[in-house]
Amino acid sequence: TGVQTCALPISISGTPAANSAGPYTVVVTVTDSNSATAAKSYSLTINPPTGLPTITSISTSAGGELPVAPNTWVSIYGANFTAAGFTDYWTNSIKNSSTGALPIVLDGVSVMVGTTAAYVNYISATQLNVLMPNIGFGPMQVTVTTTAGTSSPVTVTSQQTVPGFFAWPN
Repeated sequence: TGVQTCALPISISGTPAANSAGPYTVVVTVTDSNSATAAKSYSLTINPPTGLPTITSISTSAGGELPVAPNTWVSIYGANFTAAGFTDYWTNSIKNSSTGALPIVLDGVSVMVGTTAAYVNYISATQLNVLMPNIGFGPMQVTVTTTAGTSSPVTVTSQQTVPGFFAWPN
């Protein structure tokens, strides 16, 4: 009868398989001085950390071509941009912003083109869609930063115009 606390240090440890998320079930069993036991199950969810973001390619969103141009839509492909299965668009960020400004960081993900931040429209584990900032022309270093760190830079060439069409309705 009654609740008693225990001042003993308690530790739960283990190593889940690589890149495996929970939930995991942990059963805590307590035995008192009279050898009476009680057990309770707890569910723990572990989100495995992603590695550093990696850029494998960059192209225009309208046609998948290189080079890129200022103020155009660009898709960045790679790995570890977000957790597997997670996606987000800038819509909620804009709605919840007091200024209505386009986000340069979405759920901890940002893209730099040279020294200028791009506007992040869409994020997933393997693809980012960004609106290029008003950058100059010539070779530009692109990096992706997440909560895990910053990718190695990838060089793209920026030129004044890049023709392209978005296919409709697909």
